Amino acid sequence: MQITFRPGGSADADALAEIYRDAVRTTGAEFYDPEQIAVWAEFPATMEDFPAELDRGVTLVAEADGVPVAFGQLDPWDRIAFLYCRGSHGRQGICTRIYRELQHAAAAAGTSHLLTEASRASRPLFERLGFRVTKREEVERNGTLFERFRMRKELAQGLDAIGSSSS
Repeated sequence: MQITFRPGGSADADALAEIYRDAVRTTGAEFYDPEQIAVWAEFPATMEDFPAELDRGVTLVAEADGVPVAFGQLDPWDRIAFLYCRGSHGRQGICTRIYRELQHAAAAAGTSHLLTEASRASRPLFERLGFRVTKREEVERNGTLFERFRMRKELAQGLDAIGSSSS
């Protein structure tokens, strides 16, 4: 299986929404109850501007043998807005590689730090990548509460900005 990376955008909306749903239903199911998973997995389908959102910032798609399996987005320059991978391709370092490219773009744009809102499922990955929790919060979506974590990473200047963690 060959993994390649390419820019993404609104033309990828259906495929990326499916990756999102798959990630929530597989990886997310280890951390959230069935009601939370059902509500969370609805998100891209209920977001009319999801395609347009994918055209903002920097969106990167990972493909396995030409089929999209993961994606990430930097929007604005200091925030990881999305980082999702199909369960069947999880824990193979694909999201780490996407993240590193997004971090590189942020550093090249002069950003001194990165922010994200991490789920219980993604928090361990972000911690391995050097992020620290700044705040635990509960957010409500369609009457269902979700725990998530606001996280921040300071970016060093120069070559250190890319980091050396792997997973």
